[in-house]
Amino acid sequence: MSGFWNQAFDLTGRCAVITGGAAGIGLACAHLLVERGARVALL
Repeated sequence: MSGFWNQAFDLTGRCAVITGGAAGIGLACAHLLVERGARVALL
């Protein structure tokens, strides 16, 4: 099942913009997106 989740949440080549990413939930989301391969911009 682990392979399914890795493919389902592969964000390689995707971009994300996160507002409020300096701390808390925004920062946690940014870390997760980067781990999954996304390019992240924090505002």
